[in-house]
Amino acid sequence: MHNAAMSTPVMTIALVVYNLMVFLIMRFSLGVWDFTPPMLLHWGGNAAPLTLGMGQYYRLLTAAFVHVSPAHLLLNMFAFYQLGFIVERIVSPWKVLGLYLFSAFTGSLMSLVFNPPNVVSVGASTAVLGFEGFFLVHLHQYRHVYPRGIMVQTLFWVALAILPTTLNTAMNVDLWGHLGGLMGGMAFALFLGRPRLQ
Repeated sequence: MHNAAMSTPVMTIALVVYNLMVFLIMRFSLGVWDFTPPMLLHWGGNAAPLTLGMGQYYRLLTAAFVHVSPAHLLLNMFAFYQLGFIVERIVSPWKVLGLYLFSAFTGSLMSLVFNPPNVVSVGASTAVLGFEGFFLVHLHQYRHVYPRGIMVQTLFWVALAILPTTLNTAMNVDLWGHLGGLMGGMAFALFLGRPRLQ
């Protein structure tokens, strides 16, 4: 139990490094630090006319590795590393990868269903919300193990990620992608979230 809890979060680190590599490759290929919607689409962004209209379903996953700007990337990676570090203490590295991809898929899918067709959705925030959803379910299932205040703290961060976009539609944040990622993470926890060591 002690060794598993203290092990290095190898998959979390690998996913952070991969996201950073994708961004740096885009930056040096395109010569800019902030990417336009056509650039984002070229590198795997999610948009209904291409993902659904042209059958490019890989965009449901690739969009979660593409970021608009350095600030967008760093904010998502900071949040993801914090959550991934926790979740990888609970489940195996391969489940961490599965959770990232599944949350990205459900977030991208909900983004397509509820957003206008011209919306280009990118970023790891779908996966970040998936990890928050996973942790919420885990906290509820094992609430006798954790300090009482940790559930309130986690709910606060979920609310911080979702509520501002409902109050300010001018924010360039994909609310539906966030909600889809959150629900994907919760579903993953219910069916595949059993801790590797109890």
